[in-house]
Amino acid sequence: MSASALPAAEATLADEIGDARARRRTIPGRRGVLGDLDAAYRVQARRFAGATVVGRKLVHTGPLGLTHGPVVAEMLLEEPAVDLSSFLQPHLRVELATVLRADVAPDAQPGDVARAVPGVFLAVDVVDTVWIDYDSEVAEAVADGLGTGAFLLGEQLLGLEASGELRLRVDGAVVASGSVADVGDPVTRVAWLAGAVGGLGAGEVVFLGLPPAHVPATPGTLLLEGPCGATLSAQLRGAA
Repeated sequence: MSASALPAAEATLADEIGDARARRRTIPGRRGVLGDLDAAYRVQARRFAGATVVGRKLVHTGPLGLTHGPVVAEMLLEEPAVDLSSFLQPHLRVELATVLRADVAPDAQPGDVARAVPGVFLAVDVVDTVWIDYDSEVAEAVADGLGTGAFLLGEQLLGLEASGELRLRVDGAVVASGSVADVGDPVTRVAWLAGAVGGLGAGEVVFLGLPPAHVPATPGTLLLEGPCGATLSAQLRGAA
């Protein structure tokens, strides 16, 4: 079924999410509308139809495993500053990302996938959702693009063998932490994603889905510290 020919309930949900985004307002969860993840991905496809997709975001959702959402061009912040007032209810999540150096077919062999994944970069996912207080089922989160607001991407490439801790600070205080090991094998995740979305292209950014929970974003100086002296910094300005 194409994204333009959804069942009525799914089409209505896609319109409600789009309207909430356009009007900059949050809405209650719509439990029971989506029967499964397939329905959620149909709504997601409708939501992002026509957008310039430059990558993908992975989120591990416990028993349901990995889920994915699109990353569109305007979500990648080029300036080291985040205007929190441009989001509905911004949160921060520690992330790792890779930028593919070759296409990855949906049925690519492990060696081909490995050659496409040069390493990982520090990243921060500025999470945002239309669902009030992030109170939603997994399917609803998928329909809304997994709460994708914006991303900060570091500049230092870390080898796939890199290990160590990740610490996210705002004005010096640690607000979130994680481990590089938490993401598992980036090559395996990229291979799964390529199979799920019908292939990936060279240059696409894949946010690999570290499990640490997201935390509310507040104004201040953001600093993400990683292994090998890698850092990522930005200014968080305004208020949601």
